[in-house]
Amino acid sequence: MSLINKSNKIYSKNSNRFNVLIIYIFILIAISLISTLIISFDNDKPTYYNLLPLLPISFGLISCVFANIYNYFFRSISVTIIIATYFMRLVIVPVFMSFGGYTSKITNTEVLFYVDNAILLMIFEMIIVFSLLALSVSKLSLSARNVTKKIKIKEQFISKSLIFKIFLFGLISFEILVLFLHPEVASYVGLFTQFSEQGRLEHAIQSIYVREIVPGLIFTLFTFIFNILQLIIPILCIQFINLKFGKANTKFAVNLSIFVVFLTGIIMTSEKANSILIALSLFLIIYNIYPTHIRKKIPFFVLFFIVLVFAGLIFKSGANSNNNFLSSISTILNAYFSGPANVAVSFLMRDDININIFLSDIGNSIPFIKFFFQDLMTTPKLFNYTLYGNTNFADQIIPMIGQGYFYFGFLLSPILACLFIKLALLFEKKGNRESNVFSKYIYIFISIGFASGPILYSLNIMIGVFCTQVIYILIVKISSKKKRNKIRYN
Repeated sequence: MSLINKSNKIYSKNSNRFNVLIIYIFILIAISLISTLIISFDNDKPTYYNLLPLLPISFGLISCVFANIYNYFFRSISVTIIIATYFMRLVIVPVFMSFGGYTSKITNTEVLFYVDNAILLMIFEMIIVFSLLALSVSKLSLSARNVTKKIKIKEQFISKSLIFKIFLFGLISFEILVLFLHPEVASYVGLFTQFSEQGRLEHAIQSIYVREIVPGLIFTLFTFIFNILQLIIPILCIQFINLKFGKANTKFAVNLSIFVVFLTGIIMTSEKANSILIALSLFLIIYNIYPTHIRKKIPFFVLFFIVLVFAGLIFKSGANSNNNFLSSISTILNAYFSGPANVAVSFLMRDDININIFLSDIGNSIPFIKFFFQDLMTTPKLFNYTLYGNTNFADQIIPMIGQGYFYFGFLLSPILACLFIKLALLFEKKGNRESNVFSKYIYIFISIGFASGPILYSLNIMIGVFCTQVIYILIVKISSKKKRNKIRYN
């Protein structure tokens, strides 16, 4: 009888999962179709965007072909981020382009002749990436089952490693010393973002002033160490909260932990996305510690996360003070999610590919080492020169798919995206196997960073991210000599 009941439970669980999968696919197809219709019937659409409706409809069709990956939607953080970012690029961005008059930061009009090529390249990339996911998610299946079967984390620690304590004390002491000697560096940190054009201008002027009066090595070390502490300190606070209040006052511990996540999300540096990724990683850890208490708060957190991301983009772009709000949104979404106009720039980049520019890209991406390569030509510099038609501005990120096209040609262009997606899945798998809070949190953060790379970043940025991730892994290693404390589950 027990075997029959167990069999019925498994069947019911699989049936529910299949129903959820159908719902995901249906919603995506519906939104993709609506997006396609809006763009197709837009009479003001420029002729060079004739193929734009192919982006959303392709996303819907490709999602149907590789429907198995949606089994891991919301079960795998890497898969969820990859699907969500490609959904933004291929479905949401084209709609806002239509609403905003197809504006972008492109001032070199010759780029627009390559928009059709860019659209086809973006569709090709998605096919390759989703094919890779379809082949790779099966290796996550065991981990994914463990995730849903029971709470993953069995132990946590406030590290008793002497090396870790000395390391942490040294980093904090250095930051305090620099703040004492050069209080101007405090402008590197702010709350959320500037809410006005005047505020952004004043912050830019202050940043230039700080770089002029503070020795370059000191400022670089200060920002580098701050980013490390920004990752470490919140998780130590959350661990302490659990050990102190987790059993006696669980509700208070949950709310206090969420407050830590909130502070982490709004205390930002110039790398604003980093704060958001850390906050997301912290929330996932809190969910594992207090699953029954956090589950009901998930919708509110998702809403807060979406609002935080879009508000950050709006205020950073100046759309909040622009008379043409939708036009500004179109421009900023094109830039951040590598829209077709930005990808098209890579087809116009004229330069003989050689080992020098490749080495320059690598050298300019490694912290501290990049000082010796800063005067050499790089693909981001070449991209900005091509985008604007001059050398006065260099504020745009070259799309990773465009960089892949520049290096390897059309057929091999997705190779960079595939590399970082594999790394994201690898570190997520490591995180799923971890039973330690601190280590699991670091691996989650690393996997989120790599998963968001193909859409949001360039190879140059991701090399820098990879170097920083190595530091984080070393921190996990030096903190491994620890006294383990059983975590209090609620």
